Amino acid sequence: MSAAGDPARTGSGRERLLRLMDLNFVEMYRQHVRHVSGGEAHDYESVTVIHGPRGDAIHNPVMVHGRTTAARVLEIAERCCRALGRRHVIFLRAHADLDLEPELERCGYRFVYATPGMCLTRERFRPVPAAPAGIDVRPVAGDDDVRHYGERVAEAFAIYGTPPATVRSFFERIDGLSSPTVQAYMGWQDGEPVTGAILYASHGVAGVGWVWTRPSHFGRRLAEVATSAVLEDGFARGLAIASLQASPLGEKVYARMGFDAPTAYRTLVPVEMLS
Repeated sequence: MSAAGDPARTGSGRERLLRLMDLNFVEMYRQHVRHVSGGEAHDYESVTVIHGPRGDAIHNPVMVHGRTTAARVLEIAERCCRALGRRHVIFLRAHADLDLEPELERCGYRFVYATPGMCLTRERFRPVPAAPAGIDVRPVAGDDDVRHYGERVAEAFAIYGTPPATVRSFFERIDGLSSPTVQAYMGWQDGEPVTGAILYASHGVAGVGWVWTRPSHFGRRLAEVATSAVLEDGFARGLAIASLQASPLGEKVYARMGFDAPTAYRTLVPVEMLS
C-alpha cells in the first residue's frame, strides 16, 4: 500500500505517527546522555536541551518537539548553551516548525542539512532471512561489549568527520546499552565485532540508533542484519512502529528494508560555528 493510501499516513493518523516519532527521537537523545558522566537533559515544555560534555555540537541539540515560538527557542538556546559557551545545534521538525526558521536565521542560526525521519510498521517488517555465513548477532551484555561497541561505532562514524573520542564518550556503562528500554546488538565474525545497532523503546516506538558497520566490511549488507535484530526485538515487545533518523549512507539501506520517510529533522547551527 502506498503512503497516500495508508490511513496511518493521512489526517489524524499521520499526525499521531509523527508525534510518536518526535517523542521517540527526543527520548533517544535523553538515553544518550543518561548514562554519561556529566550528561544533562532538561525539558522546557515543547523544547528539550541535551548536553553531553564530550560530545560534538550535533550531540548537544536544542530539540523542538511541540508548538512553541522562535523567541522561546532562542531564549532557551541562549541561556542553556550560548551563555555557557556550549557548542550546540537546534533541531526543527520539517512537518511542524518551518515557521520558526526565518526568525532563527535572523537571530544568528543557519540551516545546514535535513536528516530523513524514517518509519516502518510492524506489519510491513520482513526480518532478514539469515545472517551471512560466519556472522553471529547477539545482544550486548557486559562491560567488554560496551568497550567494543564504543570503539567500533566511533571507527565507523569517523567517515562523517566525527572525532572517535567524541563518539566513544557516549558508551561508558552497560546501562547505556542494555536496560529495560535500551538494547544494543552486535554482529561478530571470527571473534571480532563487525556491525551493530541499538533499540530505544519508548512511546510504542522501536527507535533505531547508532547503526554501524566496520569500514572493512562495507558492501555485505551487515547493517541490515543488525537493524533487523533490533526490529525483531522491538516488535516482539509489542511496539507498533519503528523509527530512525537516517545517515547519508544509511538512507538507502533502510529504504530497501521497507522504511519510508514521512518527515525530516532540520539542523540549524550558530553562525559562529560556520566561520
